[in-house]
Amino acid sequence: MTLLAVIVVVDLLLTFAIAATAFRTRRAAIRRRLHRRRSRRFERVPPRLMELLRSNDDDVLLETLVAAGMHAVDAAPALVPVVEIVRERTGRVQFVAAWAAVRILGESPGGLRLLQQDASAAVRMVVVRAALHAGRLDSSMLTAVMAGALRDPDATVRSAAAAGLRDLDPEPSLYPALVAAMEDPAEVVRLAAADAIGRGRSRLDPSAMSTLVERADEPARQVFLVALTRSGGTGDAFVPMAQNPSSPHRLAAIRLLGASRSREVRAALVHLLDESDRTVRAESAAAAAWIARTAYPDPIEPALTDRLLALVERHSSAAIVEPAIEALAHSGDERVPPALLARIPDSPQAIGERLVEAAALFGHLQRWRRAAGA
Repeated sequence: MTLLAVIVVVDLLLTFAIAATAFRTRRAAIRRRLHRRRSRRFERVPPRLMELLRSNDDDVLLETLVAAGMHAVDAAPALVPVVEIVRERTGRVQFVAAWAAVRILGESPGGLRLLQQDASAAVRMVVVRAALHAGRLDSSMLTAVMAGALRDPDATVRSAAAAGLRDLDPEPSLYPALVAAMEDPAEVVRLAAADAIGRGRSRLDPSAMSTLVERADEPARQVFLVALTRSGGTGDAFVPMAQNPSSPHRLAAIRLLGASRSREVRAALVHLLDESDRTVRAESAAAAAWIARTAYPDPIEPALTDRLLALVERHSSAAIVEPAIEALAHSGDERVPPALLARIPDSPQAIGERLVEAAALFGHLQRWRRAAGA
């Protein structure tokens, strides 16, 4: 290729690059201008707001609802037609109308109690969302609205209320309604209520919490214990009740010991695992298993490991042995694998299989622990 040809090619490439850059710059300027035009639509409430909210054109209606929601303080008079749209429409129009209504009610919450009696579940859902996010709602109004929502005839509204309270740290005055919700016909409501009570910084007294555990179904009980464990607020409150043979809530209190990381709780479990009552030993082993799982990779105390190994050695009852095996699998004590494997020849088949699984799990967890430590 001659020098002239090289010059021509380079000149063409440079011309193309300059043209492409100019095109991109022009396109970006056009996009910015269009964005500014669209944004101006939402800079203020449209002057014919009430008229536009009666439009049959979905695009016009959507733009008007967005403007009303973005300027909720000035759009308070539009609450009635916006709620009417929530009540009558479906799809994205209803969705945007609900958002706008939540925004308006958040700035002007006076209509919450009235709308809570609305026949439309979609409107009552708006009330729940607005109450949870309103910045100008006093605690007594919030309590009244949410307590009513927890008794709503629609399960979706009840579950939204319970789930919202889970992240809000409910007032103590709301606990009776949440406790009642743990017996709701809808499982989603029961689980949300259990999570809200377990996460809350306010606590029911130990007797009430033990009753709650006794009356809850298994999924709700598990959710409650997980939330209670993560919140870390139980301490050793249940130790006296768990140690009292005459307490009517003793077994539930023992189960609740598992939600604590207190050293006093673990010391209490060491003694409870030696109780003569088989049911007490089984619940204590289950509490120890819960502690071992949730505390991992931190090891459990050697004294507790000793008692669990003794249980596996002495008993053949699955109700006692299986939770003890699970606790040992997460114990972090190197004595566990040989002790578990030594029990296989003398154990029933189901327990033997569980011993093999636990020894394998122990090895896997230890490898993970060493890798994580490295």
